[in-house]
Amino acid sequence: MNVASQRAAAGTAPARVVAITGASAGIGRATALRLGRDGASLVLSARRTDELARVAAEIEAAGGHALPLVADVTSEADMSNLVERAVEQFGGLDVMVCNAGFGIAGSVDQVLTNVRNWLMGILAGLATVFATLGGVRYAAANGDPGEIERAKAAFRSAGWGYVLAALAPLLISILRGLVGA
Repeated sequence: MNVASQRAAAGTAPARVVAITGASAGIGRATALRLGRDGASLVLSARRTDELARVAAEIEAAGGHALPLVADVTSEADMSNLVERAVEQFGGLDVMVCNAGFGIAGSVDQVLTNVRNWLMGILAGLATVFATLGGVRYAAANGDPGEIERAKAAFRSAGWGYVLAALAPLLISILRGLVGA
């Protein structure tokens, strides 16, 4: 019998079920402890087994309900399992606190290459959004001068986005020179 079924049988109000990624430390840990004190049923997720177990034990010792799950937020299978286990253990999932952080690992050259690719992708993607908005606004303007000006502004923003995306390799090349990579 899951926690929700137990509470229903006892005639008590169901607690909110909250999943927290990055629950082993920092803001995730503090959020978990507070919500546990407030009566939420918690699904705690992090990569560090020992720290996650400590947080879950602290919540349980205070009378709360915690299900610790070692998981990686970059794994679709791990996140699907998290939701499935929340439903299995607590009868549902009401809130998801996506708190897990990440770091970039690798040599300086690898990191700078990844930053360049990320920067180019983000800038080109945003520029494409602005170009699309400009096109839609222009097509829908129906001769309205104000709307045509807003379309032109979107096109200008798109142009700047593409220029900055094209300049990203130059910026990274300068950074490589500064750090000696």
